[in-house]
Amino acid sequence: MAFSVLSNSGAEHTVVDSAGTLRNFTAFWVTGWPDISNEEVDVTTIADVARRNLLGLQNAAIRVTYIFDGSGTASPWVVLRARLGQATSQSISFHPQGTASGNPVLTFPVKVSALTPGGAVGERVTLECVYTIDGSRTLGTN
Repeated sequence: MAFSVLSNSGAEHTVVDSAGTLRNFTAFWVTGWPDISNEEVDVTTIADVARRNLLGLQNAAIRVTYIFDGSGTASPWVVLRARLGQATSQSISFHPQGTASGNPVLTFPVKVSALTPGGAVGERVTLECVYTIDGSRTLGTN
């Protein structure tokens, strides 16, 4: 059965919908954290004795699974379906220690590139969302 993995962790997850309204998806969030990284650019030359890399563009892969809910304007299905294929990016944020002042917050401008409903027989239906990063991430505090 799909349960929110964050039920006792204090972490929170928010999504801005297509109208610019902040929606709290914490209760629906099952799995998925951003992979915060920079692309490596190989700059090795013939004169080098070891491989050399420069850190290139910011990169992050975000694949999040939610409990499927299509009831109401703030539900994952309604919010994410409206954002699917939308040309303008909106923000998503991860608050690993909650939203209290001074706690870390990871914010990404993203576009929704894929939605996949699913689930095993006898289990709760889930909704997997693939977010494509579209701009610079912000690693800050609340």
